[in-house]
Amino acid sequence: SCNIVIKSNFGGYFHYLLEILPFMVDLMERYDVCVYIERDLDERNKFIRQSLNLLNIRTNTYINDTFLAGIKRDLCDFTSDVQIPYYYPNLGAALLLRGSVFKQIKRDNSTLHSPHRKRIFLARKSTESAGRVVANQEQLMDVLGARGFEMIYAECYDFEQQVAIFQEAEIVIGLHGAGLANMVFSRPGSIIVEIMPLEEFKWHFAMLADICNLEYRRVNANTITCENNRPMLVSVDINQVTAAINKFIGYN
Repeated sequence: SCNIVIKSNFGGYFHYLLEILPFMVDLMERYDVCVYIERDLDERNKFIRQSLNLLNIRTNTYINDTFLAGIKRDLCDFTSDVQIPYYYPNLGAALLLRGSVFKQIKRDNSTLHSPHRKRIFLARKSTESAGRVVANQEQLMDVLGARGFEMIYAECYDFEQQVAIFQEAEIVIGLHGAGLANMVFSRPGSIIVEIMPLEEFKWHFAMLADICNLEYRRVNANTITCENNRPMLVSVDINQVTAAINKFIGYN
């Protein structure tokens, strides 16, 4: 057997989806795996239990480390025992995750077989807890709407629904953030446009798009406000966004 602990400092959705979850799937093929989730974490990050339930991995919650003492044998603590690669997507992990998730989703799920490909703008609600937000996203959506895009708030959907959204999408446009990690479920050849604050320039989504055989485009954004040296409110040049997608959608 193998007991796994996920604590509140597990690293967030990107690291969970692309590093921790594939690791657990791999273990599940060889061991009887049970995942213990810190209770407060379980309540705030429902995608953890949703994804584990989808993959038929047993879960439990715990309150504090005193409880863990009773299951110390074969205990794998993702916050101390396991050194996970940082921000470098792995092809093997991506393929393992895709295969395992798609295997568990019902075969009659029309979203996985629909010939209609959607165009998605991955938006964020303007709240204090929303993290990064595009200040002019409503104006951007006015232009994208004319090109057949619909605005999606990922936080309004459960894990399986988010998988289906990306698997069905022809194009996804989104601000740099963990939600773009779901591109691992996109069909090869799909188009990803990342709105990137220059002060937070990173390559990991471009790398993920490459190993998943996706078309990737980056549009730079100007930072309006920062918090702890991280861009929080940004503005994007709408003309640059449309220029990045027009040739793909045949819009003149």
